[in-house]
Amino acid sequence: MADKAQGKGGNGRILIGVIVVILLLVGGWFWFVFVNGSITIDDAYIDRDKVSISPKVLGKIAKIFVIEGNRVTNGQVLVLLDKTTVEAQEFQAEAADSVAKGNIESARINLERARDDYTRAETQFKNSVITVEQYAHAKKALESATAGYNVAVNQANMSLAQLNLIKVNLNDMTLTSPFNGIVAKKWLMEGDVAQPGEAILTVNNMDDIWVTANIEEVNLASFRVGKEVSVNVDAYPGIRFQGKVREIGTDTGSQFSLIPANNASGNFTKVTQRIPVKISIAMPENVSENNYRLLPGMSVEVTIRKKG
Repeated sequence: MADKAQGKGGNGRILIGVIVVILLLVGGWFWFVFVNGSITIDDAYIDRDKVSISPKVLGKIAKIFVIEGNRVTNGQVLVLLDKTTVEAQEFQAEAADSVAKGNIESARINLERARDDYTRAETQFKNSVITVEQYAHAKKALESATAGYNVAVNQANMSLAQLNLIKVNLNDMTLTSPFNGIVAKKWLMEGDVAQPGEAILTVNNMDDIWVTANIEEVNLASFRVGKEVSVNVDAYPGIRFQGKVREIGTDTGSQFSLIPANNASGNFTKVTQRIPVKISIAMPENVSENNYRLLPGMSVEVTIRKKG
């Protein structure tokens, strides 16, 4: 009986040992494949192109047609600036252009008359009908008429250029969306005076979205364009998004800092640099974009295999 008990105890220890070995092997395989064989980056976020809707000319905001969160389409009118002053300038420029064209016609008639007078005076002078003084006066009159005509043409060109400039400014009073997008931020209100280049709205592009991941330089060898990447969005735990490396940055982030490090000063501390990488992102199958909105700035984690 004692021998049987010892046999059962030995078999139990062997079984436990086998289970422990199997667990160690599985754990080692898991660690090698999923931990040691992959890289996880948490310095990453959802990114999109965005543009500031701003005027080219000084103007008072007459109307803003959208609010924050509105979806807009390419070419949709977003902001209208007050056109009163520019329309008055356009009317004035059109009148000046009309006068300038009339001056050209008057100068042309004077030039033709002076040219005819000079032609007759030249013939009469050769036949000794008029004096040298009269001939010189006819020649000077022709030169003066020619100069007057050229001045009139130049003035008309300047008036036309001014009119075209005002028309361009008038068109610039209407601000439109450059692409399909969503209004992310409204910076000014109706009635505010917008300076040239001052943002009135910020619009995010809805047609293109990606993940920007800042990878350590020691991991750069694991990244190549087209390589598949797994993306986890913090806002949607349990949902795994698929992505591919789309673009690898050409500089480290420190190159664009406000105060770049001056390593030549002698006070050098080696710091691992990070390189921005763009990763395309796609919704998993049977997952609706309406239920899982990917908004700019959302935190994500990116996982990529070291090899393959």
